[in-house]
Amino acid sequence: MKSLPSRSFRRSSLTCGVLLAIASAVGAADVGACLAADPPARIVRYAGADGAPTYGVVWQAEEGVPTLVRRLPATDEPRAALARGAEVWAQRETDDGPLEPLAPERICSPVEIPQSAIDAETVVMIAAGLNYAEHADEAGGGDVALFPKAVAPTAPYAPLVPPAGVVLLDWEVELAAYVLDEIDLARPPAGAAWLDHTAFLLANDVSDREPILRELSPFGPILSTGFVKAKSRPGFLPAGPWMVAGRALFDALATCGGAGLALELWVNEGAGPDLRQASSTDRMILDLPAILGHVVTQAEAHGVRPDMWIEREGRLRDYPLAKQGDGGLVVPAGSLVLTGTPSGVAMNVGAAVGAAFRGLVRLRSPIEQLRTEVMEADPATRGGYLTAGDVVTARIDGLGAQRFVVGEAGAATPADPCAPGP
Repeated sequence: MKSLPSRSFRRSSLTCGVLLAIASAVGAADVGACLAADPPARIVRYAGADGAPTYGVVWQAEEGVPTLVRRLPATDEPRAALARGAEVWAQRETDDGPLEPLAPERICSPVEIPQSAIDAETVVMIAAGLNYAEHADEAGGGDVALFPKAVAPTAPYAPLVPPAGVVLLDWEVELAAYVLDEIDLARPPAGAAWLDHTAFLLANDVSDREPILRELSPFGPILSTGFVKAKSRPGFLPAGPWMVAGRALFDALATCGGAGLALELWVNEGAGPDLRQASSTDRMILDLPAILGHVVTQAEAHGVRPDMWIEREGRLRDYPLAKQGDGGLVVPAGSLVLTGTPSGVAMNVGAAVGAAFRGLVRLRSPIEQLRTEVMEADPATRGGYLTAGDVVTARIDGLGAQRFVVGEAGAATPADPCAPGP
């Protein structure tokens, strides 16, 4: 991952930009094929034959979906699973141990982060907003800002059932980093050493855009106080299907000659998959170490709690972006960092402004007008917010693919095959 060149540089030559985009697409395809042909150890978490969650090494995957797995010795510690999985994978040519077919419905989030741990603030859930310049443009502009994604990750192939009344349901494919060891933000790991403290996985930062729009600041979309309400509903963080140790993933990426990992997301509204997002992690404005550094910068300017409230169990909560350690701010082991999404989401500032003007003519509020237009649109052709029956597929090079069907808003939430205890 690397910092993005200046916007003026990127826009200086249309012809050059087109040629670079073609070359980048070809290179990304080569990198993706290389990572699929000789992957690092991919650690999946799934419901075993006895129903209990267990870790395994992905032995075979079809189009990014694990289909064959080798079970690992019993452990509830992700670092141990990553280390043991790497040993088993390295011996795959001589190891003739038993293999197990794996159905998608048995696959869980590769990282177990109970909602109780998030609510107790023993871990933190950090999300980066506007970390790709093109997404910042479509959202109305602004600088990178961080907010809590205060919800537990869930299975990558389970149906997504939004709460009743949610109309502006949106998608965001993202690279996520799982923190294996406590990170002292005053003395973070130097250079590439941070890779030894993280594992990476695919995530979808599912969002209900209405709270963001309702609580929008006149100074820019990222200053809305509605982000936690919008993004922390149960089930709004499909994760996986597998995780890969940080150094193993980026060593493999370097071996394949890549600078970044390709991200893609499709929505099938009944007429076939439609590619909505396509980018690469090397287009991030801030890479992971810079995001963690930005936690300190933002905390110094505005406090470690970003004043984005959500009601939980009858009381208002304002979740932190870090914890106070003995020597300063720390990110605890077991935390998750979402690194931002590229352009191509349903929310677009131009459409929202247009709806606001049409609402004035009809004596409606901007949000009421936007909700009405979305509900009255033809789901098969509007290319906008998600509705029941839509199928969302997302993938990242080296990290597999996830797929979920959108359920009826307010319907019963499906059980997670590896749901943690209360």
